[in-house]
Amino acid sequence: MNMLSSFTIFVLFVSIIISDSIDSRDKNLINSLNLKNDLTPVILNDENNHFIEKRQNNYGNNNGIQVNGNIENSYATFNQIKNNIQESQKSLIYLIEQMQTNFINQSIFLENQISKLKRTVKRLYLKASSIY
Repeated sequence: MNMLSSFTIFVLFVSIIISDSIDSRDKNLINSLNLKNDLTPVILNDENNHFIEKRQNNYGNNNGIQVNGNIENSYATFNQIKNNIQESQKSLIYLIEQMQTNFINQSIFLENQISKLKRTVKRLYLKASSIY
C-alpha cells in the first residue's frame, strides 16, 4: 500500500509539472519554427483573447501601420507650423533690433551725463582750489 501511494504521488507530481510546461509553451512570444519575420501578438499574463483582438484591430490596414488622417492635412499642419515659426522669427528680430536701438540710445545718454558730471566736478575742483 505504501508503494502504491508513493507511485500515485509521483505520477501526480509529474503530471503537474507537464501541465505547467504545456501551458507556458502556448504563451511563447517567438515561434522558433516560423522562419518568416511575421508579427506575432504579444500576450501578457493578464490578457485574454478579447483584449488581444481589440488591440490588433486598432490598425486600419493589413500592414500594421496606423495612419491618422490624410497626408494633405499633415502637409497643411506642417506649413501652418512653419509659417508660425517664420512670423515669430520676424517679430523676434524686430524686438531685438528695438532693444539694440534703445540700448545704444541709453548708452549715448549715459556718456553725455558722465561727461557733464566730469566737467562739473572739474569746475568745482578748480573753484575749490582757487578759494584755498
